[in-house]
Amino acid sequence: ICRSEAKVRALHRLLGGEKVDWPASFAYGDEPADFAVMALAGHPFLVRTARNKTISLPERCTVVDWA
Repeated sequence: ICRSEAKVRALHRLLGGEKVDWPASFAYGDEPADFAVMALAGHPFLVRTARNKTISLPERCTVVDWA
């Protein structure tokens, strides 16, 4: 299982050196293990569910409430 910074490394390996416009990109997550990838994106979204209602929001994050 890929978590946190390991997700970032896996993403960069998957991209294989391809350039990404990170400020224009979107990322979403529903747990703290997703925050490292969300921090790369210019438009991070936290998907709020009944399971994660109490987690702290990452910086610059928009909340999508699915709870």
